[in-house]
Amino acid sequence: MSEAEDWRCGITVDPEILAGKPVVKGARVAVEHIVELLANGWTIEGVLENYPQLKREDVLAALKYAAEVLKEERVHPLLDQALSRRESAPQGRRGLEGKGVDAVSVTELSPGLKDREVLDLAGREGRIIVAFDKDFGELVVRE
Repeated sequence: MSEAEDWRCGITVDPEILAGKPVVKGARVAVEHIVELLANGWTIEGVLENYPQLKREDVLAALKYAAEVLKEERVHPLLDQALSRRESAPQGRRGLEGKGVDAVSVTELSPGLKDREVLDLAGREGRIIVAFDKDFGELVVRE
């Protein structure tokens, strides 16, 4: 199996390198940067000319990684609308309820819960978490 077929061989995530962004192993070039270059019309050959530490397999591994991450992403339009309006949690909950979504505000339900407890509760109840506090972020759930 080539590196492009299994991105895990060529992509790494290390909190000590580029703040934990996915990078090409040994090259300190972020997957995000490679994808952005290609999205802006660069060819693989152009990337390789400008980043001689990269090989073709590295660029392909970056694309495979990005594709896999996008496959796991779920879009929930009602949640996106609430988030884009930057509503506070209770207002966001009421807005979602108005659209027929069974929403619960943790701050009203049990304001003393720790993030891990909120995550566990959501898992037990089969709920999606919409977090309006920016420090919730260390907890990630993938389907």
